[in-house]
Amino acid sequence: MKQIVAVRLDGGRAHKHIVGVAYVDPSTRPVTAGTMTISGLLKRLDAGEEFIVVDAAGDVVEVIRVKNDQGERYVRTRQDGILTDNLLDLPRYRLD
Repeated sequence: MKQIVAVRLDGGRAHKHIVGVAYVDPSTRPVTAGTMTISGLLKRLDAGEEFIVVDAAGDVVEVIRVKNDQGERYVRTRQDGILTDNLLDLPRYRLD
């Protein structure tokens, strides 16, 4: 199970959306880390890989695939069956 630790945002001032994530895989030795686009993350979720976020309280929150009203796919977090925005609480990273 990989842990998402940061997000990359794109968009205007009023509406930003997540376009990439940085993650660590603590199950490997040494621990591996990487980045991927949201489309890459969706493909890996489709393939059955599990991703989590650890919130400020230390709770583990699962990352899931969802669709908006227009049928566009994106990712959200779900804790105890409730959709949450834990991804937006993560630190930001940039690719320069």
